[in-house]
Amino acid sequence: MALAPKLDKPIPYPALSWQEAQRIGRENMASQATLKGFNVVREDMLQYAPDYGVFFYIVHTNRDLIEEVGSTWLVWMAQRGNTWDLIYRQGKMRVAP
Repeated sequence: MALAPKLDKPIPYPALSWQEAQRIGRENMASQATLKGFNVVREDMLQYAPDYGVFFYIVHTNRDLIEEVGSTWLVWMAQRGNTWDLIYRQGKMRVAP
């Protein structure tokens, strides 16, 4: 995974609860959808990667190329909740460090 640096020591339990992570994902994705001009069609997945200490929030949008699975990802640091990257199927767009 090149989205975030692999941690020296995995973080098995994020500081954010799953409910808080979902809220952050929804709010930040809605904000990015407004800024970038796409529509969220459905939520597909919320995942935590302990080896990297990040959450992935994956949605299907009106710009995704594949109908079956969402191709728009929001990635953020699980310990702080700050956004790392917004990723589209056609490439990666840096949102904030």
